[in-house]
Amino acid sequence: MNSLYIDKIKSDPKIFMYPSMSLSSSRDNMNGHTFELNLAKIDLLQGFLGVYKEWVVESKINDLIRGWPDSDDVIGVAGYPDLEQILDDENMAEMLFSCYLVEEVFCKYCCSNYEMVEYWCDKINGVTVTDCDIKIYGICYSKRKS
Repeated sequence: MNSLYIDKIKSDPKIFMYPSMSLSSSRDNMNGHTFELNLAKIDLLQGFLGVYKEWVVESKINDLIRGWPDSDDVIGVAGYPDLEQILDDENMAEMLFSCYLVEEVFCKYCCSNYEMVEYWCDKINGVTVTDCDIKIYGICYSKRKS
């Protein structure tokens, strides 16, 4: 089951979004919070297999141009394993969902209507893996109440 927690309080994912630009200039006028987005592995497998495969093709082309994958790219160095294997490996899951496919994940499971946004993701601190879920956690901000 997919769920969002803001400051450990269950919240509606429709009020949370990953902004296309950094919040750097806005943070001083906003309130900081912690967030935890829990996503079912089965949903990720069904919803992101095609997206992942497209990303792998693009990444392999980039690796060919460079001659090798970046040394800090644990997915590329591992030979671009199947998505199911990535969802069982915390390091690879963190790289995939906090770097490469972060916008796609937030667009699919969180807010896409700017009028409903109450919280903006600022930083992903990490990803944890359980048997059934992936947990993405970090820092988000909300507008300061007047």
